[in-house]
Amino acid sequence: MESDKRIEGFANFGKVSEEGISILYAIYLYPDTQGKGIGTRLLEYGMDELSPAVIHLNVEKENKKGMSFYQAKGF
Repeated sequence: MESDKRIEGFANFGKVSEEGISILYAIYLYPDTQGKGIGTRLLEYGMDELSPAVIHLNVEKENKKGMSFYQAKGF
């Protein structure tokens, strides 16, 4: 995702496996970009592009902000 001045963040999804699963490895955003809906748009775009794949993710237990984000999105 880009603004006029910089790349604001990215999402890293793995290829869809033969079982129809893709892994979301990470969504990274600049701290000043968080809370503006960009992470949600990156997540939704990736899920739409990989549909009908099932998306799996792994969040470090210390990453409370990440866990809250993904739980709010239905993970």
